[in-house]
This record gives sequence, C-alpha cells and structure tokens, in this order.
Amino acid sequence: MSIGIKDMSKFYHAFNELCNMYNIFDSKNPDCKNYLGKAKKFVEKYDELNEDYNNVNNHFIVQNNITVS
Repeated sequence: MSIGIKDMSKFYHAFNELCNMYNIFDSKNPDCKNYLGKAKKFVEKYDELNEDYNNVNNHFIVQNNITVS
C-alpha cells in the first residue's frame, strides 16, 4: 500500500498529539484532565486512520474478487 500526502498528514496529526502529551507532561504538577483530553484526541486520530486502512483493504479485496470472477 502506498501512502499519499493526504494520509501522511493524518499520521502527522496523530503522532503530533502523542508528542504534545509527552512534551507538556509535568510529573511535579500533573493535570490529568489535560492529559486525558490529549489521549482522547490521539485515540480519535488513530481510529480515523484505522478506519481508513480497513476501507482501503476492503476495497482491495472486493476489487480482487471482481477481477478473479
């Protein structure tokens, strides 16, 4: 599977959320609500990527089945 520029930006945004969470972490003054919000954003981005990946694979399988038939 080749990754287009549009998909690369989705990966960037997902991993950017993780980096932000790591960079703002302060063990002396933890703000759990802030980290929870960042974690939720990452999960949303991850789910979007996972859904896109599954759609591409399903399309590929359907396309191959039509070709074989």
